[in-house]
Amino acid sequence: MDLFQGRMAWQAADHTRLEFSASVFDGDRGNGTPWTRNSTRGQDVSAALIQEFPEWQAEMRVQGFYQNRDFASTFSSVNADRTVETPALDQFSVPSSSAGGSLTWSQQWAEHHRLLAGMDFRWVQGETNERFRYMENRFTRLRAAGGDQLFAGVFLEDTWEAAPGVRVVAGGRVDSIRRFDGFRHENDARTGMSLLDERFADRDDVEANGRLGLIAQVTDTLKARTSVATAFRQPTLNELYRPFRVGNEITEANADLRTEHLTVFEAGLDWEPEESFTFSLTGFANRLKDAVGNVTIGEGPGTFTPGGFVPEGGVLRQRRNVDRAEVMGVEASMRWRPLPEWRFGLDGIYSSTEIRRFREQPELVGKRLEQSPAVAVAASVRWQPVDSWMFTVQGRFTGSQYEDDRNTLKLDSYFTMDAGVDYRIRENLSLSLRVENFFNSTWDTGRTETGLVSTGMPRMVSLEARCRF
Repeated sequence: MDLFQGRMAWQAADHTRLEFSASVFDGDRGNGTPWTRNSTRGQDVSAALIQEFPEWQAEMRVQGFYQNRDFASTFSSVNADRTVETPALDQFSVPSSSAGGSLTWSQQWAEHHRLLAGMDFRWVQGETNERFRYMENRFTRLRAAGGDQLFAGVFLEDTWEAAPGVRVVAGGRVDSIRRFDGFRHENDARTGMSLLDERFADRDDVEANGRLGLIAQVTDTLKARTSVATAFRQPTLNELYRPFRVGNEITEANADLRTEHLTVFEAGLDWEPEESFTFSLTGFANRLKDAVGNVTIGEGPGTFTPGGFVPEGGVLRQRRNVDRAEVMGVEASMRWRPLPEWRFGLDGIYSSTEIRRFREQPELVGKRLEQSPAVAVAASVRWQPVDSWMFTVQGRFTGSQYEDDRNTLKLDSYFTMDAGVDYRIRENLSLSLRVENFFNSTWDTGRTETGLVSTGMPRMVSLEARCRF
């Protein structure tokens, strides 16, 4: 992975600041077999104007960004003895672009209120270009699929200091979302003859959501908080239009996916008995409506619509909306600084996920959501003996989880550790050395019905130089 990034901030006037940032990256990696590889290229640019108005106790922020990505990946199938690998899918170009901006205004008003108002927009475009249906030592089909999305929203939030030590936060947001120019074309690779020419209907949605929160200082060292909120998530272009394949497991896109809706309830405590120690505990209950999941709809051998031919031992899945799912749990966080040069951190989460209603696939009711471990814990230690040197170690434990919707493909729990050293040469120049997966541990990140296993990233060492002007 190669990464180059830069940031610039300019204090143009006493109350005017400009910020710019840009980054370029590219990476290539193998996916465990000679044929399977992927590569990613990307460029990001953003700019911001921050204008303060001291006489009004206000601030205005204008931001804009542009992102460009190009992705390529190859997929294969492997026989039961793992002696023969056959190309299955070649996504030779998957370009995407997005651009957007926002305008926000924050201001103190009516003595005990802080108002935040604004608007934002985002445009996203993406497509996949691929070769598939490998027969007689060549790909026989070409496919192109993709579309556009446009998001625009306005929001308003008020923070009210209702009483000494009591804060109320209330806000609302309205979004307009448009899906358009969705398509899927398939052609004969040799003759160019059109085999499929689909144009998906444009779709417009309006979403209204809100949030209400309360924070109370119970004692000098204890703070209580609670909140309720609603939110939404539009299916991504990837979920709507881009199919993919891992071994003999095929996952089809779905241009008819509905918007996900989320209702969140949270309550928690923050305890700070002294400046060097903090502890937080939060309980949560989330309800998901129309959550997007990869749902099994066929097993090979056979020919299915959508998906086409599925080989023996293969599985066909499609992205579909799950009527209702629930996620409940508790998370805790601790920070301790016993000495100025030492810092310790510990974070953990336990969550129970369950499908509660699914009319299309009632046999999945009661199953855990795929790729959702019940337990995850992260611990970190940071030692800074002098200002110019800093050493960090972080360990992460992830509990077991299921790879599939039917909870038959189990991924075992695993532990991995990272380490790093930072050295500041001068005030504006520093070096960072990072070692991810320090012990070169091996753990499963994916598993197929035929026994093909994908593993996590091996030990990776990176060196980064930062220079500020």
